[in-house]
Amino acid sequence: MILVKTIVREYYRQNVAFYLMILFFCFGLLSGREHFQMIQVIMSRPSLLIFASIAWLLHVLKSLQFIHFTLKEPEYAFLQDFTLLPSWQQLYEITVCMVLTNAPFLIYGFAMILLGLQLGHSLAALIVLGIFIILLIPATFLFRYRLFHFHTLTGITFQKYFINLPEGRNFFFLRHLLNSKPLLLISSKIYSAFFIIGGAKLFFTDAYDFRLLCLCLFLSGIGLFPLGQEMVNFQSVKLSFERNFPVSVEKIFSQRLTGATILLIPELLLIGYHWFDKVQLFHIADGLLFLVTIMTFWSVYYLTDVSRNEDHIFRLFYVAAVIFVLIMFKVPLLMFSLLILLLTWRILKKNYFNFEPLDAGNK
Repeated sequence: MILVKTIVREYYRQNVAFYLMILFFCFGLLSGREHFQMIQVIMSRPSLLIFASIAWLLHVLKSLQFIHFTLKEPEYAFLQDFTLLPSWQQLYEITVCMVLTNAPFLIYGFAMILLGLQLGHSLAALIVLGIFIILLIPATFLFRYRLFHFHTLTGITFQKYFINLPEGRNFFFLRHLLNSKPLLLISSKIYSAFFIIGGAKLFFTDAYDFRLLCLCLFLSGIGLFPLGQEMVNFQSVKLSFERNFPVSVEKIFSQRLTGATILLIPELLLIGYHWFDKVQLFHIADGLLFLVTIMTFWSVYYLTDVSRNEDHIFRLFYVAAVIFVLIMFKVPLLMFSLLILLLTWRILKKNYFNFEPLDAGNK
């Protein structure tokens, strides 16, 4: 099972923080009874499965994107010989690889099928099973096609649709995402929109206060870490020469803040549109600052040596848990924003000029 030992292990190693945060949200904020009620509502109204299908489709695209960029790395060139295996063995290993990389949503989906059958919603259970087949079979053959075209595929690009983007320094990274990793950009926007819009829809259903907005933005901010990691990799590979320029740390810090603000324009607009009539203006401004601040933090965090240690994810998890508890005690986001800004400044000043470029192996 060469694909399991190479692709699957590396996939979960790089995405452990993402799944820890998903677990934290799904089982930290929602009880088992609430999960049961949510599944019951979805299975009783099959039309709601379209939202689950979109989430599952994004997950499949995420795994395919990872596979695509992994196979572009020199250290995985030996997988070209995978095509010499018998066809049945290729399909078997590729299918197992796709099932394992998408195991998180498949497990939840099969739980939905079992509960649906127990509740008598056989049609909805069949629809969920059909969605799995529709998503995984094309993905399996796309993976096989990718293995047979090791050096010919360049990936999806959307940059040609945004040719009028400004060409200034602050737009370099955005252009890179549109050209090389559009799925990373799109998935991060959908992830943030899910919490921002979903929280706004929930606001009037119970006795919620501004803490709901804080939690939604906190979870959105956590999901921005892949963009920060990609930004550091991009700058270390494409813009490493900038460290030889006589530019002050203050200038670099302002560039990071500006770049974070540009990346988050869709989220900032969504917050203003969906929350202006639900919480005070101060809390909205507080939330906007927090989101920009945490994106700026992610854009410098991966400059540190700590971020290269395997256990750094668990440290971040504990910090996130503390922030979550403090938000529940109505500690304003402004306090976290100021602390994060100070920490970001310290990290940038200490590590920017001494940073050893990362390998361009971030998938």
